[in-house]
Amino acid sequence: MAGVPILELPQKREIESKNKPKFKCPICKCRFFTEVDLEYHKKIHIRKTRSGEGEIFPLKLYPELASYLIERKTLKIGEYNYTLLRDGETVYRWRD
Repeated sequence: MAGVPILELPQKREIESKNKPKFKCPICKCRFFTEVDLEYHKKIHIRKTRSGEGEIFPLKLYPELASYLIERKTLKIGEYNYTLLRDGETVYRWRD
């Protein structure tokens, strides 16, 4: 039985692909293993306005909002209102 491996190990590429994070933040390019971790991380990119009445964040943080806000300018989802600011890259959200 000389020369016959007892245990075949997976190829290095197989191991690396299983250990790579699958989800990437669209803003800072941080990587995450789960979508839940990514969604939690995205919250660090949302900033309070100076007045404290609303919040701003980059549009590319939630690209699914882009088409709606470009067409309609204002959108209400749940308790939040969203609008695209003049720069076309920043979203302002506030509660009623």
